[in-house]
Amino acid sequence: MTTTSQLARIRVGPNSRNKVTLYTRTRVTGPTGNPPQYSTEILQYTDAKGNGGVVIGVQDSNSKGKIIWNDSASETAKKYQSTIAKASKNQVNSISNDIATTAEEKEALNSISGSNNSAIDSGTDEQGVASQSKSEARKEWDPNFGVGQRDDFDANSVEEDIDVQDQVTSDANSGTRKEFDNLLVYPTTLRQDNQDTIWFTMMEYIPKKMVDSAGGFGGNDRGMSESRSIGKVCLPIPGGINDSNNANWASGEMNAGQMALARIALGGIVNGFEGLAAETVSTLEKVGGNKGEVKNAIAQQIAGAATGDNKALMQRTSGQVINPNMELLFGGPALRDFSFAFNFTARSAPEAKEILKIIRFFKQGMAPIKSASNLFLKSPNTWKLEYKNGNKTHKALNRFKECALKTCSLQYTPDGNYATFEDGIMTKYSMTLAFTELEPVFNSDYSENGITENEIGY
Repeated sequence: MTTTSQLARIRVGPNSRNKVTLYTRTRVTGPTGNPPQYSTEILQYTDAKGNGGVVIGVQDSNSKGKIIWNDSASETAKKYQSTIAKASKNQVNSISNDIATTAEEKEALNSISGSNNSAIDSGTDEQGVASQSKSEARKEWDPNFGVGQRDDFDANSVEEDIDVQDQVTSDANSGTRKEFDNLLVYPTTLRQDNQDTIWFTMMEYIPKKMVDSAGGFGGNDRGMSESRSIGKVCLPIPGGINDSNNANWASGEMNAGQMALARIALGGIVNGFEGLAAETVSTLEKVGGNKGEVKNAIAQQIAGAATGDNKALMQRTSGQVINPNMELLFGGPALRDFSFAFNFTARSAPEAKEILKIIRFFKQGMAPIKSASNLFLKSPNTWKLEYKNGNKTHKALNRFKECALKTCSLQYTPDGNYATFEDGIMTKYSMTLAFTELEPVFNSDYSENGITENEIGY
């Protein structure tokens, strides 16, 4: 039996600006014989459609888990054989349940596609591969890895990040679109170099880790690295733009009785039974040390708090309530929402096609992603928003954190009349986008990311 994996898109290159894409599949044959045996072939293709496939490397029981490369690979593939080998291992794992059903078969399959994937007779530029950081090598062959995270992790922390990422990430369905046009612009005559614009960059979603590289809680900053970009749209800044920074504050109460019970409970939690007993005695002594109505009021409040009816007891016996010590207390940050409305009117056939691509860009980009097994739904792509003054960040307008596109609303007849051009494209479209930031804005954000005192910042 022969089974072939899905096509892998492998990004390789010395840095994020000089990357090229390799397309590979791994074909597995087996099991054959008794005991079972397998062989694999790594195929390289010329494009994402799977054209021009040639075998560039093989593995079988005689190669003892090593890949034997041939000269059919492109020069770039020869340089990054180590990266392709890692991708091949992942491809074999993705189809292993279809071709290995018993423990003996799984062991045989692992023996040729396991961790021992070093190349022989390959002519690989080992120095070139070794000079890459572990995180960079991972980025090149696994498009699901969080390539947009910080590039300055130390080597010891990268391995941990890779392990955690492998545990939580599933491969996307084969029909998932992972690349759009590098840049879509409306109107097509927009002067990006000397006009104020808003840029929307679609990025592959990556989850935050629960513990960051320094051991702190709350996870690493995802980072909005250019290497996470799937496509871009540049539009004129629309009217009605605004932002609203909010924080959740709410009134809180804690009267004397509740404070006393809180001290007793805290003493027990921190110091055990002895602390509970000591704090109880201390609290009761303080109550007994007061005189008259103060003593009675505190005693009633503690008794009422214990029964869950602290206000009613005092109201019934004295016609008064104890001071609730009301105070406005911080309850947490709030996420910001942003909405933008755009009108599109085509003035030429090429511009009409550009409009359709832009609408498709947002609609498809915000859709959830099915996993390869259809068992899971992966998070949709996320978005980097930027106001720009020419080619620079707009200092007089707010910045954005990474956003989710929650609503893409399209009106096909904004003028109230159905009208199309000869090719069926509407004469006018009205599109409204509603975004929400993934994370709240913190005080320290204003001193990061190169934001100066002469900018509004977030």
